[in-house]
Amino acid sequence: GGPRILEAVESAMGLRREQTAVSREVLAAHGNMSSATVLFILQSLLEKDAKPPCVMLGFGPGLVAEAALLT
Repeated sequence: GGPRILEAVESAMGLRREQTAVSREVLAAHGNMSSATVLFILQSLLEKDAKPPCVMLGFGPGLVAEAALLT
């Protein structure tokens, strides 16, 4: 999804903007890639050695959603 989706997810999940920084970086670098976004987020989280739990959400056209929780 785009910036509005990220803001909605932050609001719904009670996340701070810095907690969605990787998502914003991927969006800025690659644009809206729908559900494929989660793989790019995963790559970035692995490169940054992010500590779990990590939630990855991807949203596509027609309200298609993909999610993964890494623990």
